[in-house]
Amino acid sequence: MQSKNLFGLRRLVVCGCLLIGAQAVQAGLSPVDRNAEVQQIRSLSYSVVVNALLYYNQNGSPYEQDNARVGKQSLERLLELTGRDFPGPVHSCAEQLAQAVQELRHLPQSAAEVRSVSVPYSPWLPHVVELQARLDGLLSQRPDTANQASSMRAVSHDIERLLLSYEIASFANLGADIWILDDRTMAQLDASIVERLTGLSSQYPDLVSVQRDYQFVRRDLLNPTGHWTPTGVNRYLARAVSALNSRAESLNRPSGA
Repeated sequence: MQSKNLFGLRRLVVCGCLLIGAQAVQAGLSPVDRNAEVQQIRSLSYSVVVNALLYYNQNGSPYEQDNARVGKQSLERLLELTGRDFPGPVHSCAEQLAQAVQELRHLPQSAAEVRSVSVPYSPWLPHVVELQARLDGLLSQRPDTANQASSMRAVSHDIERLLLSYEIASFANLGADIWILDDRTMAQLDASIVERLTGLSSQYPDLVSVQRDYQFVRRDLLNPTGHWTPTGVNRYLARAVSALNSRAESLNRPSGA
C-alpha cells in the first residue's frame, strides 16, 4: 500500500511540476524573483506543518498559542503567494493543505480535553504532513540558478527537512513514520549542512550566527536518545532558516536597494 501511495504521489509531482515554470512566467516573475519566492513558499509550508505538530505534541509544550499564531500566519501567506503567482497545481495543493489544517479542529485543543477524551492523531495530522510533502515535491522539481543565493536556499531547505523529520519522530504514535528520514540520510544531510555552513560563514560573517544555531541543537537533532526537545530544536533551526533565506534574498537586490 505504501508503494502504491508513493507512486501516486510521485506521479502527481511530476505532472504538476511541468506547469510551475509556465505559471511563474505568466505571473510576471523574473527567474531570480521566482527562485526566491519558491523558497519562501516552501519555508511557509514547513512552518505550517511544523507548528501544527508542535501545537499538538505531548512530548513538547502543547497548545502554545504562539505555535497556533505562527502556523496561521504562515498558512495565510502561503495561500496568498501561491494564489497570486502559482495558480494551478501548487495553489491547489496549498488549498488542500489549508483544508487539512482546518480538520485538526477534531483533535483536543487543550490539556484538559486530552485527559477527558482519547482521540487518535493518525486520521488528521499525517495528512497535513503528506500534503506538505506533496507541495515540497512540486516546488523541488524545478531547477534553481546555480549561485551563492541558491546555495543558501539549498542549505535552508535541507535544514527544514531535518527539522520536520525530527518533529515527526518526536511525536508519539503519530503514524507518520514514512516521512521520517533514516539514520543514513540524516547523517549525510548533517555532514553536508555543516560543510556548506562552514564555507558560507567564511564568506559572509553574518551567517556565523546560523552556523552557531545549527551546532547548538545538532546533538539533539541527531541523537535524541528519547529526550525530545521539539520546541527548542524548532526555535534555533527556524531562526537559521529565516536568516539563510533573508541573506539569499539580499544577494539578489540591486546595490543600494
